[in-house]
Amino acid sequence: MFGENSPLSIRLGFTNVFLTECDGGYLLVDTSYTDQYDHFKTELRSMGIDLHQIKYVLLTHHHDDHAGFVRPLIQEIGARLIVHENALPNLEKGVHYMDMLYLNTCTRVTLTLFSLIREHTYPGYSLKDDDIVIQGDEQALLKEIGVDGEILYTLGHTDDSITVLMSNGDAFVGDAAMNFLGFCRIRYRPIVYESLDDVYQSWERLIERGAITVYSSHGDAFDADKLSQILQRLDG
Repeated sequence: MFGENSPLSIRLGFTNVFLTECDGGYLLVDTSYTDQYDHFKTELRSMGIDLHQIKYVLLTHHHDDHAGFVRPLIQEIGARLIVHENALPNLEKGVHYMDMLYLNTCTRVTLTLFSLIREHTYPGYSLKDDDIVIQGDEQALLKEIGVDGEILYTLGHTDDSITVLMSNGDAFVGDAAMNFLGFCRIRYRPIVYESLDDVYQSWERLIERGAITVYSSHGDAFDADKLSQILQRLDG
């Protein structure tokens, strides 16, 4: 937790998932690896939340540490999925798009070693008729389901990356920014990416739209000013 007014969060292995209230229950932002599903249900029970109170699941992108148990979860409770259209080909196959660039040598070595013990696959998910596919920024959707926020298209890490930006400045960014692997000197950048220029442009948009606190899927929450400071140094 970042503070006493922080959103509901659950840390599942290396991945943070978030819950925010919506009409009739909760919106869940991301899942985690497939083998974290039972852990997730245990954590929900400890928070006094019934699994069936989850009415919507939003995936910030299709990677296995974010979409790993989306299929068994939705099969069990019938929640509606919210996802960017670019996620669909890999989401349906249950594969992790791997043609990405490493941030530096440290992240290359770390992730190569990690891949020796984990395959980046998960149960594929095919859309239901009531699932919601977005194509870019979406300002009205969340408000229509009782969430005081908007969805921003924050590409750079992947081409399907989206962020939930709440009106109070809380930003659930997925992997658009990170706060872990400090020994690799990532400085809040994604450890792998498709375009760093797009990452920085996404940061600029987050700040322009009023992000105050960044809730990354990896690591502790931090002030959005940290991103502003990095962008200022890049411009200097």
